Parts: sequence; structure tokens; C-alpha cells
Amino acid sequence: MSKFSCERCGKITRDVLLHVHMNSYPCGRCGQTTSSLAIILDNVKRFSENTRRLFSILHDWTEEAATSGIALELGAAWPGDDDTQYPFGDCRTRCRAHLMPHISWSSLIGLDRHSSLRNAPIITSLFIKKSLPSSLLAWTIFQIVDHLPRLEQINCEHRLELELSEHDLHHSANSALFSIRGQMRRISLWVARSQSGAPRIPHDLGTAATRAAFQVKELAISHASEARQFFQLLNSKALANPEQISLEYLVHTCTLRQLYSQPAEVANLLLLASTAAKNMPHLKVMEVWSPGVGEGFFFRYEALESGVRLTVAATWQIRTDLRQAIQGWQQVAERHADQYFAYSVEKIDRRILTERDSICKQLKLFHLLREWDRT
Repeated sequence: MSKFSCERCGKITRDVLLHVHMNSYPCGRCGQTTSSLAIILDNVKRFSENTRRLFSILHDWTEEAATSGIALELGAAWPGDDDTQYPFGDCRTRCRAHLMPHISWSSLIGLDRHSSLRNAPIITSLFIKKSLPSSLLAWTIFQIVDHLPRLEQINCEHRLELELSEHDLHHSANSALFSIRGQMRRISLWVARSQSGAPRIPHDLGTAATRAAFQVKELAISHASEARQFFQLLNSKALANPEQISLEYLVHTCTLRQLYSQPAEVANLLLLASTAAKNMPHLKVMEVWSPGVGEGFFFRYEALESGVRLTVAATWQIRTDLRQAIQGWQQVAERHADQYFAYSVEKIDRRILTERDSICKQLKLFHLLREWDRT
């Protein structure tokens, strides 16, 4: 890293990547790699040492060195890593991507109790890749974010079932959402889901997300929480808190099966979202979507110069009565008195949804979901 220790580097650098090579050994049952307690702690220590060296260098790069700021990307690489094959069944708890439950957060954070990072004000964007295991993700959230005083954007990706237990997701995601400074503009949280079933969602993750909604302008939450819960909590908090919600752009996932099997739920979701939108005076675009191969759903509210539009789209025929929900959105649109309001209900061609997240390409806020070009 010493070759980067010069102010001139700060003037020409736009991205800094720190990827650590992890130690592991094969699981005797399934052949996948697994990490013992000692190896996990050693990986965290080694990662933190490299991070400390990097931050010591970045600390000396002045804010003026890069007027637009620098993006920091954190990731990890495993011996023989293969993103296409993961263990299932009982082996899941034994393999390398799963943090052993008896490892305490104090054990991880305590590794750096006597030595701290230096502030790196030149960093304005932080990208946390899904290859980062839960132990390093925990360390990253609790230690690194606090030393980025000019941080404007967090993009956090991780695997729900493979790299994070429910406990890990609860702490890491909440911490990422709570760690908001005055300059924070965007938070994107993307959880890569396996094909083995629906995720277990921590109940109070929505609470953390609603707190963020009062401070950031752009919020994207994919697969990490449920849109209904988010809107319910946001409405309750808005009634109790006179502080204005800052959100301008919001994109969130919802559960598809419930919408498909219970048609009235589409109207209920739209009505609940319209109530939340009434508490968002700066809202420009809201999208709620649900993924699937050959199936999908989304609705979009957008306030454009040419008018205000509501679009509801699904791979099935929506037959429920949407009149009350539409009226709710008309009331939202009334804040734009000089513009007309229009709505449409559309059918999505299921043949174009060839991958689980193909429907993302139908969204106006596609770019907020995650950093697609960094995967």
C-alpha cells in the first residue's frame, strides 16, 4: 500500500478496492469450504489490519484532492469460490459462509479495542460486496462507517441464508441504517436470496429503515424487509413525529405469493402506500416490486413535469377493485395542483422474466437497487 501514499494519488483516484483472501478448509460432509473459529477470528484480524493501513493512507488525502469524493469497495475471495453452488440442508450451518452462533459480537469488535481507525474524509461512497462473510461485515459496519465523516452513500449487499444468520442480518442491517450522518443521501440494502425458500425477516428491520427515511433522500431495500411492514411503521412514526420525511426516491420489495393468492392484497398494499406517500412531501418516485421467474409485480408512483402517474403491473390479470386505492393516490397527487393525474393497470409478459430479478429492468429506480456494474 505504500506506493499509494501520496497526495497526487488522491487527485487521480476515484475508486479504492480492498478485497481480502480468506482462509478456509473443506467441509467433510458436503465438500464446501468451512471456517473454524480460529480461522474466522484470524480473517477478521487480518482484514482489520489491512483496513487500518489503508485508512492511515486515506487520512492524509485531503478532501480537496478529489472534489467528487472517492468510492471504497470492500469484498473477499475464497479458495475455490463458486457463486453457483452452495450447500443445503444440515450442512448449511457447517460451511464457510455461515458464522458460528457461539461467536459473540464482542469477540469480533474486541479485536480492535486498543487501536482505532483514522478518519478518511475523502471517502464519500461505501460499497460492501456480498462476498464479505458475516464476521467481516459486522466488523465493517461497526468500525468503518464511524470513520467516514463525509459518507454520502452506502451500498450493502449480502446473502441472507448463506453468509448471515437471522441474528447477523438483524445487527448488521440495522447498524448500517442507523449509522446516518448529516450528509448521508442514499442507502441501498440488497440481500441475495437462495432458491431454497422465503427468507426469515427480522421484525424490527423495518423500524431501522423508517428512521432512515426521515434523513436520507434515496432509500432502496431489496429482500431484507417487507413493504407492508415498512409503510405501517412509517405511518405510525410520521403521526408521532412532526419532523418531515426527507425521502425523494423509494424502492422496496414485497411478497409476491400473498398478492397473487389474495387479490384484495394488491388494493390494500396500494392504499397503505398512498397513506405513507401523503407523509412524504418531497416524494418524486416510489416503486414497490416483487421478483420471480416467469412471474412478477410492481407499482410505480412518479411525479413528472408533464404530470403525475400511477402504474400498476403484474404477470396476472388484476381483477380486484382498486377505486379506493386510486383515490388515495389522487389525494397524494393534489400537492401538484397544476398537473394532471393518470393511472394505468398493465399486464407484464411473463416470457421476459427469465431470471429471478429480471423485473428489476422494468423499474425506473433500477440504478438505486444495487451497483449492477460492480458485481
